[in-house]
Formats: sequence, structure tokens, C-alpha cells
Amino acid sequence: MIDWYELVEREGNSVWRTIHRLVRNHADADECFQETFMAAYRLSQREKIANWPPLLQRLAIARAIDRLRQRSSRSRREDPIDAAQAVTHRPDASARLELEERAQAFRWALAQLPAEQAELFCLHELEGWSCQQVGDQFSMSTGAVAAQLHRTRGKLKQMLEPKLHPQS
Repeated sequence: MIDWYELVEREGNSVWRTIHRLVRNHADADECFQETFMAAYRLSQREKIANWPPLLQRLAIARAIDRLRQRSSRSRREDPIDAAQAVTHRPDASARLELEERAQAFRWALAQLPAEQAELFCLHELEGWSCQQVGDQFSMSTGAVAAQLHRTRGKLKQMLEPKLHPQS
């Protein structure tokens, strides 16, 4: 029998950080967090889970990417920044604004990727998993993971280039 309170206590912070790093919105992160553990519960009803942390990370990333897709389809920006206020109240406001714009563009690009490709990329690049660990989760060879990462980086670069460096 799974002690869900203990599991949430043990893995919750890591799951929360993963989700929030991607969605950058507290309310969305709360919902994704709950959805992650509900999905884990439903999955545990169908099969025995041998290793909870990687499963929870995958579920968390999938929920966060889904949320980014929802945002992208509605063309809604989360946490809008009032540029005039930022410039008048912070000496490094333009740098912060540019960094936030780049982060939003990156989240948009992630939402455009196929789900498995986005998850694989996030686990490796954002969560620091090795190619071997990612391969184990996706039933792929290390070489296939490396090739997929290379293609994903290229695709992200292609999508982000026009957003980050528009032609004048």
C-alpha cells in the first residue's frame, strides 16, 4: 500500500520546482502539481511503480508542457510585465525584461514540440538527467537519446531565432 502523504512529502518539492520552472505561474503550478499526483495515483491503480521519482518528474513535465500548450493556443501571456513601471523602479529593468521575454519565447517553443520530445528535452536539459537515465525512462538507447536531443535543440533554435532576433 502506498503512503501518499509520505510520497508527496518526500517528492513534492522536486515535483513543484520542475513544474514551476516551466510554467512560471503559481496558480498553474498548483493545478499541475495536483494533476501530477492524481495521474500517479491512477497509474498506480493499474500497475506497480518501481521507481517513483523519475515517474513523477515525467508526469510533472508532461502536465507543465500541456499547460504551456493551453496558454499558447489561447495566445495569452502569463505574468505580464508593465515595462514602464519596470524601467522606472529597477536599474537593470531592461535586462530583466529581455530575459523574461526570452524565457516566454522558450516556453512557447517548448509547447510547440511533440510531447515526448519536450519531455525528453526537459528531463535532460532542465532536470539534469543523463542520456542513460532518459533512455531508461523512454526505452531508448543512449545514442537515440543523444540524436533526439540534437534534433530538438536544432528545432528550438529554428523556432526561437525569429522571435529573439527579428529582421528589422
